[in-house]
Amino acid sequence: MLARAYAAWLTQREPTDDARARVIFGLLRATLEERELPMDLRLLDLVDDAAEWPLDPSPAVVLAEWDNGVSASDPPLDRRLRSAQVLGEALDLMYAVESAGRRSGEPTSRRASGSYFTPRSVARSLVDECLRTPLLARVKEGTPLWLCDPAMGGGAFLLEAVAGLARVRVSAGQTLDSALEEAGCTACGYDQNPLAVATAEAALFCLTGLRDWRARLHALDSLRDEGVGRLEGFDWVIGNPPWVAFQGRAAQKLAPDRRAWLRRTYAAFSGYPTLHGVFAERAAQLAPHGLVSLLLPSSLSDLDGYRAARAAVAQSHVPHEPLLEYGQDAFSGVVQPCFGLVASPRSDVPPPDAGRPWRLRERTRHHLGAAHQEVPAALQALASLPKLPPACFGELGLQSNRRVSSELFWRGADPPPAFSVPLLEGRNVRAFHVAPPRLFMKPDPAVLSETRCRLRPLSDYERVGFVVRQTAAMTIAAPHNGLRFRNSLLAGYAHDEFDVDLLVGLLNSQLLRAFHASRQRDARQAAFPQVKVAHLRSLPAPPATRAARDLVRASSRVLAASDAAPSSSEALELTRVLDSAVFDLYELSEQDRRDVARYYAARF
Repeated sequence: MLARAYAAWLTQREPTDDARARVIFGLLRATLEERELPMDLRLLDLVDDAAEWPLDPSPAVVLAEWDNGVSASDPPLDRRLRSAQVLGEALDLMYAVESAGRRSGEPTSRRASGSYFTPRSVARSLVDECLRTPLLARVKEGTPLWLCDPAMGGGAFLLEAVAGLARVRVSAGQTLDSALEEAGCTACGYDQNPLAVATAEAALFCLTGLRDWRARLHALDSLRDEGVGRLEGFDWVIGNPPWVAFQGRAAQKLAPDRRAWLRRTYAAFSGYPTLHGVFAERAAQLAPHGLVSLLLPSSLSDLDGYRAARAAVAQSHVPHEPLLEYGQDAFSGVVQPCFGLVASPRSDVPPPDAGRPWRLRERTRHHLGAAHQEVPAALQALASLPKLPPACFGELGLQSNRRVSSELFWRGADPPPAFSVPLLEGRNVRAFHVAPPRLFMKPDPAVLSETRCRLRPLSDYERVGFVVRQTAAMTIAAPHNGLRFRNSLLAGYAHDEFDVDLLVGLLNSQLLRAFHASRQRDARQAAFPQVKVAHLRSLPAPPATRAARDLVRASSRVLAASDAAPSSSEALELTRVLDSAVFDLYELSEQDRRDVARYYAARF
């Protein structure tokens, strides 16, 4: 309801902090009802106290929809918490509405800041994980605990953390008001967005009734020491730092002097340069003897580009492995999976492999159970073998954009004459076979030039020996037919003793598919699983056993020549023969083969 009303309102005006603040202020007043409004709230610095609610319907109607499902029988703390959370959720919803409809890659305040209000269930889960750690057990004794969120946004984690601490104190015999006051009076937060700080302050007042938040909530950059180092150290740092990358396709702009400062100041920035990696290091600095708990993209747990970030955390803290993954549907509109980093201060020297990957209790969806899957010893042993030649794999696919797709593409079996360039896609490829294209392109030089879309010469594609699907949970390869293809396919090339038949057979085998799944978390995610060039180049090369390689080649050729349906008994028997040949090639024992088969069946 609020989204529709705000979207309609935006059709006549540009979004401003004043407009957003007026919405938050209207919800705050409706939430408080008869409770006195503190006149020193920062939200009042952003709006006139008499500012009118700018939307239709009224804030009471909007709140009623938000409170759907709240029962009078719910604990008082839960009811107060839910009312307080609405403010930050409303701010996040407004940013989401403003970003909706923008073109891919077009800058928005939400995309540039990487800010999303953490869903209640995720924030509660991470808080509960932390409260079970020995480091926070002293809360039951009434010991003050200094809490900090270094990038608090609208206050999602501060609200849940304060409420969680209050629950522990209530269970130990304190009254609710006293427990909230004690938990809140040692909570601190920082954010560069003044409206977010004002929203978090108003929400925390709703929850705790405390009025002195100005001393502990600050609109500043917590990556710098100014205004943060006034405490000896925090007992608990928690939060969802901005997920912003400064490299790759999703890279955001970064001033050269800021980039240079981040590189000088934070070891985590020397790898894959991201704000979330830097905040992981900063959190460890803010709580040198306390608990660190952050919501982070799952890629930070294992990708080599984040080795420096993991090593920076490991200098002073030890993660509580396996760490809990929340699935890629934990955030509405965000498909990147995330996990909760929980780390206690280190009591020994950092290990030599401080940047090693962290183990996760994985799950693809938030509602599913999480488990750490043990990788069979046979697959672990394959990692020590030499790798397939890097020259066997490359990226050659056509990169399109929205204009190219809408103006130059035609989909169907009988294209008009102007659409003269057939294009293969990932959907055309299954193991050992390439189906005829159903996508055709009009090679309009003017549009291609204006959109910077490069149409490579056909001769580049005629040199490709095989293609591999990029969006797939497993390696799927087929001999190439010489046509151009989109970037949903990767290019494969014969190289030295690795010919097309051998490589296609290996990539479609149960053994290498299981190995790929065991090593690449990208392959294990539910939405948009990925096979990347780097993944393919990390696959183990088989021993140079001529007879065994010839058997794999022969099985590959037979499968490529067969027109049997993939699920037919003939195709299944041919695949079994190939898998057996690949097992023979890599010299796996019968027990190892059974272990790999069970792992494969569990994944696929």
